[in-house]
Amino acid sequence: MPEETVIGVDFGYSTAVCTIPPDATPARKVVITMPSAPQESRMGLLLLREDGNWFAALGGRGADTPPADGDAFTAYAASLPTSSVYDAIKDATLHGHIEQFAFPESCRRHFNTTGDFPRGLIPIADSVCRFNPVYGQGMSAAAQEAVVLRNLLAAHASDADPLATLSSEFLSTIESIIENPWSLAALPDLAYPDARGKRPADLEESIGHHMAITQAAHNDPDIHKRLIEVLNLLKPVSALKAPSITQKVTGEEVKA
Repeated sequence: MPEETVIGVDFGYSTAVCTIPPDATPARKVVITMPSAPQESRMGLLLLREDGNWFAALGGRGADTPPADGDAFTAYAASLPTSSVYDAIKDATLHGHIEQFAFPESCRRHFNTTGDFPRGLIPIADSVCRFNPVYGQGMSAAAQEAVVLRNLLAAHASDADPLATLSSEFLSTIESIIENPWSLAALPDLAYPDARGKRPADLEESIGHHMAITQAAHNDPDIHKRLIEVLNLLKPVSALKAPSITQKVTGEEVKA
């Protein structure tokens, strides 16, 4: 078995589908309230569906997980750092049941370091790396890995032995795909003292930089655009440390 890197998060989710009254519907398609770690752990999310209904999700760590009862679900939303989710769902109509989900840990399996990997075996998506789903990047990473596999299959289609190096090339190539969302999730998850996992030496510095970026994004459209590009895996995490971004955040000129 390959070596594993694990971050224990013990996160719980409650999700619902609802109709929001027109006068309470936000003038946007997505509403997100994220906690300020490690003081808070409760989060909320609203997504507008194609059918006009809304997907609502609440989450929290450890024993502080959201309930499945409708009134308690709404009360939990009222306790979030901002009132945007609660204001939207307080008079909403629930469709079906509120579902609950528990996510104990993120897990990254280092298949690329395993010698003599079985011929023709291709682990992909969650079998290689299972991300904390609160950040919404697992399926995006899986899709990027599928593109890598497609390209490698096409490149080796005419080889005498198309499978000879396929596994090793694939596992090596997807490491850069995994690293981006993994590092994004590791920062806020490891900020909680009870999170299980090895912490990098520069964790506090990295968290401070990420929080400064997030705060600056509220007022600067260029920083906001860059942050969204990174969070949606269009650019690597290193793009948030570009001199132009760092100078705006710190107010100090950065030498190239």
